[in-house]
Amino acid sequence: MSTVSVWTFQAAGGAASGLRILERLQNRGSLRISDSAVAEWPSGQRRPMTYQVGAVSGEAMLSGAFWGLLFGILFLAPLAGLTGPPWPPAGLRRIGFPERLLQQVRDRTTPGTSALFVVGADADLDRIRDALTTTDTTPACAASTLTSDEESALRRAFGAD
Repeated sequence: MSTVSVWTFQAAGGAASGLRILERLQNRGSLRISDSAVAEWPSGQRRPMTYQVGAVSGEAMLSGAFWGLLFGILFLAPLAGLTGPPWPPAGLRRIGFPERLLQQVRDRTTPGTSALFVVGADADLDRIRDALTTTDTTPACAASTLTSDEESALRRAFGAD
């Protein structure tokens, strides 16, 4: 099973620093990341800068379309006044992204902060937490473990082929 975890940092550059730590762990073989993305929201900006990182191996589990949809729902839909039912679309809930997770990320990722999105093995969540706790501040985490069916549906809909 895979877990989607979102680590929010109290600095705009915190997610990029956290990503470098996780990449080093993956290069050493002590962590397996299937995909990752970053949202950095510098103070004074209207919206965050976002980008897909993928995996150290160069093969991403998900396509850029998935990350674009997720970032749009998280950060652009509220700017357009698209909140409350039917947002987020029910399809995201069916593939392991409950409203609770999305709302936590939305509430924690504000101007002057950043978020690191990681798709990895369920067993790696504690390793990620331990690695990121060694940074200056401990990031907050919101996570959702995908069932086999949810992971299959996610790969079918947004797999990076």
